[in-house]
Amino acid sequence: MWNGHWQVALDRLGAIYRATKKFLSSLCSADPDRIHRFRKHMLDLRDYLCRNQVAFRNYAQDRRKGLRISSALAESAMCHLVNERMGKRQPMRWSAEGAHLLLQVRCAVLDNRLEMLFREWLPNFRLPTPSALFAV
Repeated sequence: MWNGHWQVALDRLGAIYRATKKFLSSLCSADPDRIHRFRKHMLDLRDYLCRNQVAFRNYAQDRRKGLRISSALAESAMCHLVNERMGKRQPMRWSAEGAHLLLQVRCAVLDNRLEMLFREWLPNFRLPTPSALFAV
């Protein structure tokens, strides 16, 4: 992926996903759960790559052009922001647990997974109406 070969990466991901299906029937009872979780993560990674492919950069090409490929500026800004929010002199500062939970929610919002997660935690969350089930 460093060289911009996103389709090759997706093809390899698909090959690994298909290969793991063969293992499901031959494993003991505890292992299929692990394989199913692994396969779910593979699908999540594939979906992430497909959704964000236009934003990915060909870092090798950029480096050959002499462009910067570092994320240090963004990381420095985030570090400053987090330190500011968690500073002891702040009257309404974040706790480590609160910051972790806030970042989990923010990631779920950005990945469009928040409603799905709420449905996992609260099965009756925003149930579709009967008319919506048959809408065309």
